[in-house]
Amino acid sequence: MLPGMPTDGTFRHHGCDGRDLAHVSKIGAFAEHTVVSAASVRGTRTRVDPQDLMLMNKTLCGTVFGSCNPRTDIPLLATLYEAGRLHLDEMVTKCYQLDDINQAYEDLAGGELIRGIIDFGL
Repeated sequence: MLPGMPTDGTFRHHGCDGRDLAHVSKIGAFAEHTVVSAASVRGTRTRVDPQDLMLMNKTLCGTVFGSCNPRTDIPLLATLYEAGRLHLDEMVTKCYQLDDINQAYEDLAGGELIRGIIDFGL
């Protein structure tokens, strides 16, 4: 759940691959607050109806770093990690040396890897 989003059923999240966001206007009919998260390959073009954005009071925004403020949030996350309150190590499936990056991609494609780390110190 995103901070500040209602918990009374008026919120809906929809994930898509980013090729065509024209269907976003239909998604908004399901809930008062709708977040569409999309990821796409660089260079992919997306169709969005600007009239739908303006007339239906919708917002289109991008996200980098999970919509955090890196200047303040990364130091906070580092502090939480160092204090043992943010358990990042448990989220890592496997660590790889830089020389093994191709194996990491093969493991990812083969479904053997969820979250891998390329450790430049290994």
